[in-house]
Amino acid sequence: MRVEALLQFALAIAFIVLWVFMPTWLMSGANYSISLTPWGYVVRFFGETYVIPPPTVYAVWIFAIGAGLTPLVWRRSRYSLYLAALFSVLSLSMLMDTILFQQRYLQFHGYTIAPTPNGYIYVSLPTMPVLGLPTYVLLALVILSIFNMATRARWLGTRVIEDPIVAVE
Repeated sequence: MRVEALLQFALAIAFIVLWVFMPTWLMSGANYSISLTPWGYVVRFFGETYVIPPPTVYAVWIFAIGAGLTPLVWRRSRYSLYLAALFSVLSLSMLMDTILFQQRYLQFHGYTIAPTPNGYIYVSLPTMPVLGLPTYVLLALVILSIFNMATRARWLGTRVIEDPIVAVE
C-alpha cells in the first residue's frame, strides 16, 4: 500500500468527518444564517430552522469518498489515480456549484430568500459569507490527488516491498 494513496484516503475521510461537524460554507447575519452541511442547506431564521436538500450536495461527499477509496481498492494501475483525480475535481466542482446555486437562486438584488412554513419570504439582511475548514481540506484533497496522478503516487520516495524474503535479501 502506497503512503501517498493512504494520505489521499485520510484527506477524504477528514473532509467527510469535518463536514459533519462544521459547514463548508456559511452565510450569517442578524437573526439569519444559512450553512451548507452534508444533508443540504440549513437555514435558521428568527429561531426557525429549515433544511433545503439540493441533490448536488450528496454528489460532493460521494465523489470525495470515491477519490479516497479508488487508489486503495484498485491498486495495480495508474488509471486509478486518474479516476481519483477526476472524482476529487468533480467533488470540488459540485461543492462550488451548490454554493453558486444559493448565490443565484436564494438571493435577489441584496435580498435573501428564506423559507417559511407556508412559502418563502424576501428579507433584506446584511450577510457575510465564509468558507469553512472542510472546503480547504477538500481543496487539499484535489491538489494531492492531482499531484499523485502526475507523479504516479511516487513522490515520497518510499517503497513498500510485498515479499518479506526480498526485503531480507
